[in-house]
Amino acid sequence: MKRYFTILFAVLLLGSAASLAKSKSVANPYWLYDNSNEALSVSGITLDKNAAILTLRVISPGEWWLAKTLHITADGKAFAYRSGRLFHWQNGAYAELPFAPEAKNASVEMKDYPNIHSDSLVLCFDPVPTSASAIDFAESSDGWQILGIRTDGKPYPSSLKAADFGNAELPAWTPVFAKSVLSGRIIGYRPAMGKLRYYYRNSLTGKNDAKLSMDSLGNFSITVESGMPETVWIYNSVPALLVPGSNLELDIDAAALKAVSTHTRALAQKALGDGVAFRFSGTYAPLCSVRNDEDSPLNSISIAVPDIAKSDFRTYADYLWQKYQAKKKVINASYGNPQQRDYMDLLSQSSYVGDYIKYPKSVAAALKDSAKVAAAVSQFSLTDAHAAELGLFTDSRAAYVLKNSDFLDYAVANGLKSGKTFNYLTDLKRADDIVAQISNLKPVAEAEWASVPSQFVPVLKPLNDTVQAKVSLLSASKSEVNICKAPSVAPAAMIKTIADQYKGKVVFIDFWATWCGPCRMGIVGMKDIEKEMSAKGVVFVYVTNETSPSDVWVSRIQSMPGEHYRISNDVWHGLPGIQGIPHYFIFDKSGNKVADQEGWDTELPAQFKAIMEKALN
Repeated sequence: MKRYFTILFAVLLLGSAASLAKSKSVANPYWLYDNSNEALSVSGITLDKNAAILTLRVISPGEWWLAKTLHITADGKAFAYRSGRLFHWQNGAYAELPFAPEAKNASVEMKDYPNIHSDSLVLCFDPVPTSASAIDFAESSDGWQILGIRTDGKPYPSSLKAADFGNAELPAWTPVFAKSVLSGRIIGYRPAMGKLRYYYRNSLTGKNDAKLSMDSLGNFSITVESGMPETVWIYNSVPALLVPGSNLELDIDAAALKAVSTHTRALAQKALGDGVAFRFSGTYAPLCSVRNDEDSPLNSISIAVPDIAKSDFRTYADYLWQKYQAKKKVINASYGNPQQRDYMDLLSQSSYVGDYIKYPKSVAAALKDSAKVAAAVSQFSLTDAHAAELGLFTDSRAAYVLKNSDFLDYAVANGLKSGKTFNYLTDLKRADDIVAQISNLKPVAEAEWASVPSQFVPVLKPLNDTVQAKVSLLSASKSEVNICKAPSVAPAAMIKTIADQYKGKVVFIDFWATWCGPCRMGIVGMKDIEKEMSAKGVVFVYVTNETSPSDVWVSRIQSMPGEHYRISNDVWHGLPGIQGIPHYFIFDKSGNKVADQEGWDTELPAQFKAIMEKALN
């Protein structure tokens, strides 16, 4: 079917099937690399004496566009863009949509995935010799690019073989702050691929403080300093666990990894043969390899999932335990390497406990009626009859899978209040509390650091110092910025309660985040209106959550006069009517909501001004 549409699109652009008689056409070709973060994939390529046709699938959150400089290259020569057509699959057929470079494309959202756009883009370029073995697509020097698209339908040969880990054990965990290094090489690397793409956020601070170094041959190293095991994601698809004081090596076959992440299982296996897309080595290589096992034996487990909205807590808890027991049986039968077996068992136990303690949140998300939620949550108890059967809280190696202190209350409720895991969770809870304190702009006094676990101090102190300096600067300035304490009310009442604190005045509330581009556009776009309406007595309120790092937030709001709130993520997720940001509300002097707008548009300032003027009068 895909090959048919690839040829159909080529016919549409070239004008007739006869023109394809001497063409070279490949459906679902293999390629070496792309920088689109899986927004682009190649559906087909046709090389003809009259033109070169490239069919792409675009999966994008929101609008997208291509630069006018888009082109392809082959054998060192560039071939110019001629024309393009955009198609969307809907109602059992392809419908054509308007397309032009530099224009925001009116693509259609996927039915089952709101805000995700999935389209087929057919691009026509000057003819490329059919003898070309591969082509590169480039939008611009800093835009989307796809390198090494093969024109023969064959995969790049895999160059890595699977490692033999023997009987490597999972080491005991000792709390320590230390450096860990992930080093390796990218096989098939080309300078046009740029720096290695990775994702890392410190488990405590949420900051990316990893250090990357890389040379022109594709050799790289990522250094992390932490007091607990941390995960670094390579190319968004390969998680590597970095344990303080240890080093890990990773070889990546770029073309094979791309085949695995973008092609069907059958086409990916054709590319791999008896090879692998990446290979770890080092002390923790076995567990890193099993974390990346797409063919995990656990995928074979099939247990009916109870409808959480219709079943009681005990039925749900029994299902979780049954699922864990099934996992344990498969793990013991499938993993011969001790490190992999022990790690997977600990991971499955943490999954069981994590799902168990999340029941109140899960049922609240499934049931919209507050009375039904209250009735369901009333059945919940942290006391678990199976807690004593778990090794999770007696095994110091649990630190490899426990990343937050949420498990501490479960341990206490079930009498598991001793041992290295309990001590680790207690230390982690203390560190989490310090992060919350700093995030609430209450810097830690020097005398308090003695009570903070030593392995976390080197991570937390720089965060504290940064916030302390910015809070001091804000306090010393004559700024009209007011940092407010969020009301202690249920999430459902938060918005109205904040507005009611300024009753008697018109209130403009902006829900935003420091990382949100449209939010920042809105703040800049409202600048003149904010200044004008503030002078008339309108109160401007800005609300964000913990995804806005406290130090970044304090820095940003220094140029944002008004009332500022930073609420917890849990409260934020319970706010009524907030599906996305920016989100704006306007309340009149009596506390009545008179405007409710999600998203930013350049026409909004004038509309908001008119609403506020009316509310003032």
